Amino acid sequence: MNKILCTLAIALAGYSFAGELDVVYADAIAKDTNGVELPDGKYTLHTFAMGGQFVPVYISSVAESANGLEIYPQEAAGRQYTLSYDRLVTVFYKVSDATGGNFYEKLKEGESRTIGVSGVDTVYVSVDMYNLPSVVTPFKISLAGRQNALEWNFFKPQITFVEQIPAAGESPKAVRGQEPKEDGSYEEYHTGSVLDLFLAILKPTKDGTYDLCTEECNGINVYKGHMTSAKVEFLFEDAQFKDGYATISVRASKDYLWNSDASLSNPATVAVMIEGDIAEATYNPLFFSESGVESIKKTPVASSLGARKFVVMDLQGRVVQQGFTTEAEPVVKNLATGTYVVRVGAKVHRVNVR
Repeated sequence: MNKILCTLAIALAGYSFAGELDVVYADAIAKDTNGVELPDGKYTLHTFAMGGQFVPVYISSVAESANGLEIYPQEAAGRQYTLSYDRLVTVFYKVSDATGGNFYEKLKEGESRTIGVSGVDTVYVSVDMYNLPSVVTPFKISLAGRQNALEWNFFKPQITFVEQIPAAGESPKAVRGQEPKEDGSYEEYHTGSVLDLFLAILKPTKDGTYDLCTEECNGINVYKGHMTSAKVEFLFEDAQFKDGYATISVRASKDYLWNSDASLSNPATVAVMIEGDIAEATYNPLFFSESGVESIKKTPVASSLGARKFVVMDLQGRVVQQGFTTEAEPVVKNLATGTYVVRVGAKVHRVNVR
């Protein structure tokens, strides 16, 4: 391989380049030396992703044309480059072991790479969701000494309480707490009964609106927030989003009474958050009394309150295994070779499967 790269480097020394070595900073088409589009030569960039996901970045010889950005891989093979990127960004590259399994290694800051015989090098950028300073945060990456940069955004999802989990094709209705009855009074639930509350998880879009976060957010846990009222307990230590929704079951062991005089009302607050205080939501008011109505439990309660949910995800954020465990670390079986993120309760760690 080194001999091939050396030969290519010597051959390229006297070659007049059509492009310049750079990051592929826009959607592009790869062409051969005759300007003919290569098979599978379309490069479509992913510039909006959830924090923690891996976003591919391509490096090759590129040139602008009347039809857009073009890539000339044959010009880039054997050439060396160094990347420059924003402070919170971590860059990875893929390596294979003797069994054919793929792993991701962290690229050290200032470390150079040499483009292989394909003429296009691929690295992966990521930013930990916990480190994102805002709901949507822009980042840049470029070749050291070059002005062109690939720009992309990482986002962190947001959560909200909803009236109920809607049927397919219907939209959820966001709520902040119990709604008053027509006469302005509030229903009081029976103290000690189990009440289901529903959550939706949302992702921001490029146009500033929000969509339901479905596949990307599957497996994200929701926990009891610090602002939850005293004597209001969650029946699970955590719940989990699936297809954009989660259900939490709560129970109050003391009265939280409504009064027609608002200054005498004592509503409960249920607060929830997703891991690491990434996002939070509160449900208030909520009333309980010994003479209140029995709440309707729509989902089964786990047989063991000591059971903790675990989720196994690949490095693209896809859930590959999930379930309950009473152990600090679940037994993870039947996984393909690779690197995975394992969440048990609030704890997160990486596992390499060989």
